[in-house]
Amino acid sequence: MKVKTVIGAAIALVGLAACGSTATPTVRPATPTPTVVATVAPTTAPTAMPTPTPTAAPSGVYVTVTCSNVPVMWAQKPYPKGSILGKATWHNLTVGDYFGVGLLTTRVTSPTMSVGVEGFGNAINAFQQGTWEWSELTGFDQTVTVAHGTLTIPACPGKSI
Repeated sequence: MKVKTVIGAAIALVGLAACGSTATPTVRPATPTPTVVATVAPTTAPTAMPTPTPTAAPSGVYVTVTCSNVPVMWAQKPYPKGSILGKATWHNLTVGDYFGVGLLTTRVTSPTMSVGVEGFGNAINAFQQGTWEWSELTGFDQTVTVAHGTLTIPACPGKSI
């Protein structure tokens, strides 16, 4: 029995010695921790969109026009297939007056009136390319000129006949 006690005591002493020993820890150099830096894309300030300035409609009578691909003074009738004839629209007319192009006049029934049928090659009241005189007349016998001017029907870009 004594042997068991001695062996047990020896194991206990070795275990206690190991627990009570002051072993110096091995110091390892610290591994640098990588630093994550977020790359931020440069920001641009939003571009200010210019505010469109409202344009006032012209005062008095004025005319807007569309283009034509039929050359000035086209003598051949009917117009070729694919013809585009211009359209003229008068604005700010006086109801009850007369307006016209050349010698033909029409009674004004609305402040805005149009002459011409856009896209139809056989319209007799539409415009070929060129400059045309117009007038607005008043009075019983249409002798007083209220407004007059010229309108120009431009060529349609890229749409020749």
